[in-house]
Amino acid sequence: MAIGLLVACGGNDSSADNVCAAPTEDCGGECVNTDNDPGHCGGCDIACDAGQVCGGGQCLDDCPAGTEDCDGTCADTSNDPANCGGCGTVCGDDEECRDSSCEIRCDAGLNAAVSDPWGAQWDGVERSAATLAEAAADCESFGARLPNATELYRVNPAVGGTIGTAADTNPLWSLVPYDATQQVAVTLADGATSEVAATNSAAYRCVCAPPPAQGFRSSSCYGDPGSECTELPGDGGRMNIDSLDRPALRKSSAIFECAAAGGRLATLGELHEAIAAGIEGSGSFLQTADDAIRSHYSSIAWTGSNPAIILSDSTLTADVAQIEDITIESK
Repeated sequence: MAIGLLVACGGNDSSADNVCAAPTEDCGGECVNTDNDPGHCGGCDIACDAGQVCGGGQCLDDCPAGTEDCDGTCADTSNDPANCGGCGTVCGDDEECRDSSCEIRCDAGLNAAVSDPWGAQWDGVERSAATLAEAAADCESFGARLPNATELYRVNPAVGGTIGTAADTNPLWSLVPYDATQQVAVTLADGATSEVAATNSAAYRCVCAPPPAQGFRSSSCYGDPGSECTELPGDGGRMNIDSLDRPALRKSSAIFECAAAGGRLATLGELHEAIAAGIEGSGSFLQTADDAIRSHYSSIAWTGSNPAIILSDSTLTADVAQIEDITIESK
């Protein structure tokens, strides 16, 4: 049973006149990466002071680990097409930066490539059934990868997706493990999740996605395009939460899914903060990062924006519960 929470959308809207591919935003008609642009750091027209650099959407004295200071831009030179392998090395229009080298663009290897509203490009036709290892190796051979569970879920027609149709009833491999021997699979027809033994064969689609944002912000969150994150007031307004529900996952899989996005499961206290901030609730249970007792965890549900309507539940075992996750992290 799919269980989840609807929350108010937040974030920056893209200009109707200039649609920018993720992870960039339209700032005065120019597509800029607000993750690391010192003139638009964390948002349009937010300029860093002289001597500062921009990394993870913040003005800093030094670049975060794994990035290099390229004239005030904290660039990941392993995937930045403007600083590929080193500052100032620009890839051509038909190339992308992959493993610090300019390579032919990933989408050239896709089957009848199609795009989703979040800036990712997909196989328009699913690939023949293969084991998990074979499917992953096939996608990685041309710079693509298997999608995570949220990426598959959000393009299903039940939530207004643009890739799946009602006829796409085959479970597709995702990147998310279910346990030591099984993997989460998602059906594009309805977004339903299931588990498949990794040594069995299943259909799959490869995806070419933009590099992830630095930290849990922008397209790392899940929500409508341009409004993926909702900001919470805690930690000086530096906390983000998903604007929409992710697919139903067991807790261990949800932890993996959130961590892969640069976030984590929210605690009960953080979800109480979300309620107090007026975020709408659907009345369905959400799993949290808090354990109640051994093999049980705390969950929470609320309805509407009334913080008095709160229900915490500690009776759902981590092994059997299929509760949607909500993700929260510092920007």
